[in-house]
Amino acid sequence: MVEKQGNQVLAKIRANLWQFTYRSVAAKFQSVTGTTLKNGMKILAQVAVTFHPVYGLSINVKDIDPSFSLGERARLRQETINRLTREGLLQLNARFQLPPVVQRIAVISSATAAGYGDFVNQLEKKFLWLQSFPPAFPFADARKRGCFEFDFSNGVDQN
Repeated sequence: MVEKQGNQVLAKIRANLWQFTYRSVAAKFQSVTGTTLKNGMKILAQVAVTFHPVYGLSINVKDIDPSFSLGERARLRQETINRLTREGLLQLNARFQLPPVVQRIAVISSATAAGYGDFVNQLEKKFLWLQSFPPAFPFADARKRGCFEFDFSNGVDQN
């Protein structure tokens, strides 16, 4: 576990989350937050401090409070909203009128992202026709970067 201020490490200690504990903690965490535990996440953990003459001081993670991480995500979301508001970007798309039937959607995501996969699965369930196009901007490797455009206009039944 590491405590940082900016990029500077303030404190560091070895933390163990043993496999038998990890299974239940990770399952509970994912069911509440909708995401898996990842490196760099801020968590609130119940720990037991142990000292071993050979291995030194360490902590064993007993449980993790998922509501703390949800609070952290909400704080980061609010910071992003505040920054976009300050920069005048939050309502930028509001100037565009949405057509009655959306025919094109652009998705910027990693091709392997779970959210992207869920999005495509939902589209495939609801529409019989789905086509992916390379993006219309000059990055040669944009498809590798995860930029996709879907066109529904040719597959929509007009009758």
